[in-house]
Amino acid sequence: MLLTISMIVMGNQPLVVPCLESIYAQTSIDCEIFLVNNLASPDLIQQISKQFPQVKIIHNSRRLSFAANNNQVMRRSNGQFILLLNDDTLILDHALDQMVDFMLAQPSDVGIAGCTNLDAQRNFTLTCFPFLTAKRVIWQHIKLGRWFPGLFNEEYLFRARGKDPFSADWVQGSCMLIRREVIDKVGYLDENFFLYSEEVDYCYRALQAGFSTYQFPQARIIHYGSVSTNRAIPIKIRGGYLSTLYFFAKHDLNHDLRLIRPWFVAELLAKSAARGAGILTGYPPDAGERLKAYLELIRLCVTYRGQPALELINWE
Repeated sequence: MLLTISMIVMGNQPLVVPCLESIYAQTSIDCEIFLVNNLASPDLIQQISKQFPQVKIIHNSRRLSFAANNNQVMRRSNGQFILLLNDDTLILDHALDQMVDFMLAQPSDVGIAGCTNLDAQRNFTLTCFPFLTAKRVIWQHIKLGRWFPGLFNEEYLFRARGKDPFSADWVQGSCMLIRREVIDKVGYLDENFFLYSEEVDYCYRALQAGFSTYQFPQARIIHYGSVSTNRAIPIKIRGGYLSTLYFFAKHDLNHDLRLIRPWFVAELLAKSAARGAGILTGYPPDAGERLKAYLELIRLCVTYRGQPALELINWE
């Protein structure tokens, strides 16, 4: 079998059915699909089982992380390639066929591939990046990247809008194709991450093991983005900060860790003040929830000593 597709569904995700429909309509290569039921709506799972009886469903008894869910599929997979695919995506123009054909034409040390992501309005979004550094993270957090997206990613931004494949440090996990040999040598996703940075870490480890990562712009998908995580704002906030800290600590990037911790604390103090004012004015409605998350994160950043992100997040 050429391809195993790993998808995770939680809550009442309305886009998973169109996603599955697009896979079957736009994919001609031999593939199997695993869907991890991460405490999704029973009615939704029943609908999927009835409409797509060929989909293999893994049922969780408790909610698990992105890494843990995908690792379940990796352990059961039969494909020569394993695709991590978000359930809020749509496949366009036989994108998965194109990605697999591209990888089959490459030497075996090309281990991971990403593709072009379009948003709901079919605007281009950048999904391949250089590895994390403290300066890049700060740039992202102060939002200037929206106005000057090319400052740290100029080459990637230019080349990703073209048609030619190119080497990238890491690609986004919304549609990430992994060669079987990478899993055999590198292992599975690190379950000590909780949310975000798992794919950064995996591409980093793959590079250390001798595998390169490529962006393949000709293959395109629509990625609606953040549908599931937007329902769990405190978890999303904690995951973003703590996974970054853990990435730097895990890979002994101590200079970056020393820079980013005080920056995170200063940023979170400013956000806490803004949310405190929001509680008084009643806007935004979730100001109290966010303020609580920010204050807890300040404590965790101050006391952080390299612990895995998952240990510091109360997911249950």
